[in-house]
Amino acid sequence: MTYISWINANIFNFRKGDSIAYLSLYIVIPVIITWISLQVLPMDNISIIYCYLTILISSLNSIYDSANRWNSATRSVYNLKLFIIMLSNLIITIYCFYVVMYILISQSTNCRCDWILFSYIFAIIISLVDAINCFTNDIIIHEP
Repeated sequence: MTYISWINANIFNFRKGDSIAYLSLYIVIPVIITWISLQVLPMDNISIIYCYLTILISSLNSIYDSANRWNSATRSVYNLKLFIIMLSNLIITIYCFYVVMYILISQSTNCRCDWILFSYIFAIIISLVDAINCFTNDIIIHEP
């Protein structure tokens, strides 16, 4: 796999509007909401549940979007990128679901291991690289 094939397998198909929407709706807004919710807001059980439900819904939306971009006709770098995005969001989804259910059942917040949310970094890296490539597509030299 070459660097050029990694660039050409762009999950946004080099559409700038698509990459801006993805970055804002699936990365910037959820990360800001998560950070503010976990760091700034008062932490009673209801506030924690709302925070994790927001993260859960955002990660489910990202999984849905990635599944709709999937190209089942080929095995490619494109699908590998989408698989990594879906896997990192699936980890977050399972964790958030577990936290919400644990708090609802036990009325305790002892189950939180928020370092698991760092698995989202894989989706961020892939989408940032592809978004940057959308805007620098005219500069990059492609293989013939």
